[in-house]
Amino acid sequence: MEPTEENTLEDGLLENDFQNSEIEQKTKKTISDLKLPILALCFGVLTQGYLLISCFPYIAFMCIHLIPGLDEQNAGSYAGIMSTMFMLGRTLSSYMWNNIADKSGRLRVFYWSYILSIIFSFVFGMSTNITMALVARFFLGASNGLVAVVKTVCTEIAEGDRELEGKVMNYVFGTRGWGFLLSPIVGGYLSDPLKQFPDSYLSRSFPKILSNFPYLLPNVVGALLCLIGLVTTYFFVKETKPAQIPDISTEVTMKDIWKKPNTRDHLIAFWLLVFSSLAYDEAIPLFFISTKGGLSLEEKNVSNILAGAAFFYAFLQYVLYYKLRRSLGLYGTMKLSCLLGAPLAVLTPISAIINEGEPHNKLRFDTWLFLILVLGTVRIFAGVFFATSSLGANKSVGPEEIAAVSRTSVLGGSIAQALGPLGAGFLTSYALSSGEFAPGVAIYITFSAVFVCGSTLAVFTWIQLRKHHTE
Repeated sequence: MEPTEENTLEDGLLENDFQNSEIEQKTKKTISDLKLPILALCFGVLTQGYLLISCFPYIAFMCIHLIPGLDEQNAGSYAGIMSTMFMLGRTLSSYMWNNIADKSGRLRVFYWSYILSIIFSFVFGMSTNITMALVARFFLGASNGLVAVVKTVCTEIAEGDRELEGKVMNYVFGTRGWGFLLSPIVGGYLSDPLKQFPDSYLSRSFPKILSNFPYLLPNVVGALLCLIGLVTTYFFVKETKPAQIPDISTEVTMKDIWKKPNTRDHLIAFWLLVFSSLAYDEAIPLFFISTKGGLSLEEKNVSNILAGAAFFYAFLQYVLYYKLRRSLGLYGTMKLSCLLGAPLAVLTPISAIINEGEPHNKLRFDTWLFLILVLGTVRIFAGVFFATSSLGANKSVGPEEIAAVSRTSVLGGSIAQALGPLGAGFLTSYALSSGEFAPGVAIYITFSAVFVCGSTLAVFTWIQLRKHHTE
């Protein structure tokens, strides 16, 4: 039978569709294709986390070193201010970095953030008075525009593939959890080596430098991370700013993003998570070093606890994320992770009861085990919620609005990260040093505040975010 013109046309169209499908499958990017850019972006997130968090184990001791008359019971307020200065600088500079990213490209933000962070890391580590340390910490935060540009690049390298974007976001921002767990370990072990490791090679070789600048080494590591990030970005990350439509992202403002209920609610949930997480991260070392009501530990033992929590986190984080996403979906994962994250922070002070009767700087094994389980669980599910809420916000907008979402997310997140440690520092210092509360009761106050914030996030997720999900 002779083929008709209609059959020939239909066969040709089907053949073209098949060929186009084959071409699309061949050209569609995978995680494997993006492994080097992802590696560089992971270093960006890891570096930003290190610069923010690595000082938490020693920040109170640094304030005691720089301010005469300060002790472990009342250092919390100064430690909170010191931690807040980083995020205050980052908040005030975020608009500038966003403009640079939109007008001059994403790579320029990476390069200048790394270079300036190297400089101010050394300035902070070599501070000789509290004013110098506060100013250096402020400019270290102001120099850092990494997180917003990393979020934008994560979306842009996926080229509209939502599934691939979700995987990239998980890999890259999963590193945030590593940074928030490993950074305090490194910072704690390397701070004041003359006191902690008087017989070590560094202590014997550089006693004068380490005596004058006991908190220099953790900041040297920060500078090295910045250098590695600079090199990996230069070689592995290509410019992703759309060239064919110049400055398209500037057409969408943060006000436009805020008008979208779906996006706004996911951002609010993200900010509540950030606030409670940073408040918890600030309260933990203050509880550990407190001599009345706390565990009366020094830097090395603080790092031992955080190291155990880091291994626990590493063992379960990625496995749990994928299993939960596969079985519960995006919203189901968010509902579960908000319950098992910040609200569990209230269990932390129970460790003081378990460790009761132990001498200064001594930790029982069961106390250590209890703490790594609590800290690890809180951090795992906080990391899961971080990734899913960010993905939910991005899914609620079109590709041309992603950069504006990142700007809005980072601005609000920076404010939350500034207020979290500040509130936790002042609240802990007041509770422990005011004399109005018994030490065993006082230490619960800050962690109860974190619990309230985490519970608020859980209620918001279960009630408000439900409106935007049909899973």
